Amino acid sequence: MLLTYLLYAFPFFIISIIILVHIERDSQFFFAKNLWLLALFAVTHGTHELIEMFSGFEEPARNTINFADAFTLAFSYSCLLQFGINCVVKCKQLSGWYRLLPASLAIPWVVILAADHLGAGRFGGKGDVFARYILGIPGCFLTAYAFMSQRPGLKNTGQPALVRAATLTAGGFAFYGLLSGLITPRAGFFPASVLNYTAFQQKTGIPIQLARATNGAFIAYGLIRLVRIFDWGGR
Repeated sequence: MLLTYLLYAFPFFIISIIILVHIERDSQFFFAKNLWLLALFAVTHGTHELIEMFSGFEEPARNTINFADAFTLAFSYSCLLQFGINCVVKCKQLSGWYRLLPASLAIPWVVILAADHLGAGRFGGKGDVFARYILGIPGCFLTAYAFMSQRPGLKNTGQPALVRAATLTAGGFAFYGLLSGLITPRAGFFPASVLNYTAFQQKTGIPIQLARATNGAFIAYGLIRLVRIFDWGGR
């Protein structure tokens, strides 16, 4: 299981490195100006998986680890959601007020986390579950839409490989919305009582972390293809 978590975290650290090495804010493609949010998502999401490896510690260390686990997950998804929102607002020329959506969605998550702690005297699994529902699912799908929205402009470059890379990246994030947003730790309420890690492994025979690691590798591959052939500087 330790190896599984390490394999899961690795693609996300690779994603952050890919972006930080190639990022260029001065680009004709507006989503390039927000790629730092995607890098921040990737590095904090990978950190979350490394922290989750130690969730079996005894109290009080376990309580601290559970809080760090939930916080890094929610923060990573907030960055992803902000990336998607920023790109959609620019693409569709929407009101700038939409950029406040990630913060407004983070508020109920904080309330749920605090209520869970006050009720149980510790940080339980609700923080993880609701971070995925409230922030993860919309963050993944809006990010997928952000990359798909760039396809018309990418077609104008005359490089079909750019379009394929953007499509692959978008598809990777959309599927990750299902694997990471909808499949959660088991909880005593629907849908977490049915769509959870245990049920996934029973049905597929593989740990959810391994499936997510594979998904993350596809996202990383799509981004590698995108940044290697993308004229970031508009040259």
